[in-house]
Amino acid sequence: MAFEEAPLPAVNLMLNSHLGAFLMIRFAFRLFPQLAVQTLSLIGLLAIFTALYAAFLALVAQRPRRILALLCISQTSFILAGLENRNVEGITGALVHWLVVALATTSLLAVYRALEVRTTEVDRPAGFLGLGFHAPRLAVFFAIGALTLVGLPGTLGFAAEDLLFHGALESHPLLGFGLPLATALNAITSLKLLSTLFLGRRGIHVPPIPDACWMERFALTVPVVILVVGGISPSLFVNLREPSAHWIAALLAGR
Repeated sequence: MAFEEAPLPAVNLMLNSHLGAFLMIRFAFRLFPQLAVQTLSLIGLLAIFTALYAAFLALVAQRPRRILALLCISQTSFILAGLENRNVEGITGALVHWLVVALATTSLLAVYRALEVRTTEVDRPAGFLGLGFHAPRLAVFFAIGALTLVGLPGTLGFAAEDLLFHGALESHPLLGFGLPLATALNAITSLKLLSTLFLGRRGIHVPPIPDACWMERFALTVPVVILVVGGISPSLFVNLREPSAHWIAALLAGR
């Protein structure tokens, strides 16, 4: 409901705060370590159920705002699922994925909001809109954000999900099966939404809309560059998160 009615910048700030994961790490793990360990398995199962349920709903959703909401919810659930791994590899993947979700969803929502102010067709598209004909830069920013979110090789999302999947296979086979399945479904949804908004329509039928202005290009280039550089040299971000992952793993191990 918030995604469909509220301003997207405010929704983006609320989504990417990830307060549930933050409070669990900063307070629950420290103040109630034994209880946290006992409940993590349940939290992990709920997280993977949420990821899969939202991914299936996104496949049949029609409005782009609802699709983006379900896509964001599904991928955000990976953070809690990664913490449930209780090993350094999985926790590091969850923390890196935290950054990926924040940057990639910001790009997606910013591009979609830019399209909303340019044309009303994006609210309830009746078919392929082909807006990439007049706005190729917006199409590229959207594509990079969407594909990074689902782990495109060469982006930071690939490194994050690789760590998540390996950590899940080591500690919890169900997570090791559910996370790749949810990612595959979200990849289909991302490509479907990208095609609906930017492809599949002859240029003569596309409403003339302006492409990204220089301020929009600058704002969207920043997260894209971070995500691509992170894919080329993931060790920069993995090493940044690894000390925190060791600290969290030690808390869960009772040390």
